[in-house]
Amino acid sequence: MKNLFLFFVIITNSIFGQDVSDAVWIARDSTATPISIISYWNKNDVKEYRFIHKKRIYEKDSLKSEKYDFNAIAKFEVVDSTEKKYLINFTFKNEIETDSNKKEFLENASNDFIEQFGESDIVVQYEISEVGTFLDFIDKEKLIEKFDFLMDKAYEIKFKNTKIKEKDIKKIKNIYNGKYLFQTFLEVFITNFHNLHGLKMGIDDTLNFKETIVTNDINIVGDCYLYINSTDSVTNEIEYQVEKYYEDEVINSLVQKVSNNVFNNGVSEALKVYNWNMFVKTYSYLQIDTGWPTFLKVLKETTGTKKTDEKETTLTQEYWIIDSDL
Repeated sequence: MKNLFLFFVIITNSIFGQDVSDAVWIARDSTATPISIISYWNKNDVKEYRFIHKKRIYEKDSLKSEKYDFNAIAKFEVVDSTEKKYLINFTFKNEIETDSNKKEFLENASNDFIEQFGESDIVVQYEISEVGTFLDFIDKEKLIEKFDFLMDKAYEIKFKNTKIKEKDIKKIKNIYNGKYLFQTFLEVFITNFHNLHGLKMGIDDTLNFKETIVTNDINIVGDCYLYINSTDSVTNEIEYQVEKYYEDEVINSLVQKVSNNVFNNGVSEALKVYNWNMFVKTYSYLQIDTGWPTFLKVLKETTGTKKTDEKETTLTQEYWIIDSDL
């Protein structure tokens, strides 16, 4: 099943839409008092979280592998606060449970990174509104340049003794570059950290909306449902959930197009013998009085069913987690 790796890379960036449209309340309790999450933060506030990205792969009903791609401590620091917005610094402090190969890569890349950019860490600056809604990254192109540098270093190791043709390696690098890493990794964490701030809704309300991202000239539209799942008066937390559904035909078109563009060998053929579908669910716990998240989880499930035998299935569960419990 290792040839299916490319599929999970292909649609990792098909999780969070760049455009939200057609929002409509499909359930609304006009008698309920709406709840709103506001960022009541101050300059020099610092919050640390554990950031996790992991995957579980199942064949039929058996767990075949579980892997932590990333497990680190990171911090958010409010470096400026005005009446209209906040300026936030986001920095990874250290990575945990790193295997020996990744540890060697990080050590070597870190030295080269310092030589190239004159700094040891990637500090991500961005702005949010006075209520906590994400606005924009500061100097985004420079950030992407740094991620490009790290991707090039990773490719040097990954393809050092490979049998993959040079032209195919170039195709991979053109698609899965620093911009891709930035969008599918860092942007996933940060935008989900802020995507519910400023929203007013009641405990029995449900918001339906469309979320669109364009990948390889294919529009992937998620049919999304946002609702409050629970409130806790003891911890003063509120839990939001979002369910995102995608059309199988569009997902399969994306797989076929991208696999043909990247590879013309057994990898793309392995993808084509399956029918694919995707489902995403997010769980967001936030403190009502401060607006700081306490726990966020995004779960993406991709299921492949073999066209010639429906009993032959593969399931990948991919998790993005932000946890205040270090």
